[in-house]
Amino acid sequence: SCSKERTLVLRTFQSLRVRVVLLVLLAVLPAAIVIYYSAADRRSDNAHRVQVQNLQLATASANAVSGQISATREFLLPLAQLLALFPTLDALNDAACAPTFGALIDLDPHLLSLSTALPDGTLVCGNQPGAAAPGSVASEAFFKEAVASRSFSVSPIAVDRVTGKSTLQAAYPVIGADDEPQVRQRHDH
Repeated sequence: SCSKERTLVLRTFQSLRVRVVLLVLLAVLPAAIVIYYSAADRRSDNAHRVQVQNLQLATASANAVSGQISATREFLLPLAQLLALFPTLDALNDAACAPTFGALIDLDPHLLSLSTALPDGTLVCGNQPGAAAPGSVASEAFFKEAVASRSFSVSPIAVDRVTGKSTLQAAYPVIGADDEPQVRQRHDH
């Protein structure tokens, strides 16, 4: 029985067809292995390239936001200094602010709105008639920080409830006779 099986196996390998198939398989197998590992290397290289591109994009985005924050600070500082010259901001209203604040907003396409808030957070005027009423920023973290630190403050990026756009909100205190921060501005991201 064993000798019959051995004879059958020998006949199978002695057949020309089987030899050709085995030869082709032996010839193709190394090429298939090289192709497989080459594709794996390309996938690895592509994954690394995607990671590098994502890092570059994140860095560019962070730099852009940082630049917008710096521009906002530079915009608000002279405005706060100008408003500090007024004896009080209590008399400001939308009719008085809207034309001037609207013109300032038109100068920078990144600015969405500009408004003035009293030390208690009550909005008293904005870049559009009715933009401030009724409203308050007293509960906003960026406003609380500006009041507490008496310096420029920025919110995290958030979606604006009115425009639906991603925004940064910033406050720069007007240090007047009462020593309280009073100006707030919203910056488009």
